[in-house]
Amino acid sequence: MSGLEDAAVRLADVLERLEANIARAGTSGFAGLKAENQRLAREVEALRNENRELKDATEQVARRLDGAIGEIDALLGS
Repeated sequence: MSGLEDAAVRLADVLERLEANIARAGTSGFAGLKAENQRLAREVEALRNENRELKDATEQVARRLDGAIGEIDALLGS
């Protein structure tokens, strides 16, 4: 699995836990869940940032590969 896929899986997991905590808040009260939700929200934001960074890196690698392929084609006279 690529780093981007790993980040997407972790993000989905965090969102599921956040949603479960929100659902539990209705049955077990709000005490203690606020701190957990804040922690999960920070984790979600960190994962979103990581996802964005991985996307940027992927795009940069793709551009560099395209450039390298173009140079090789030019050298081969294609």
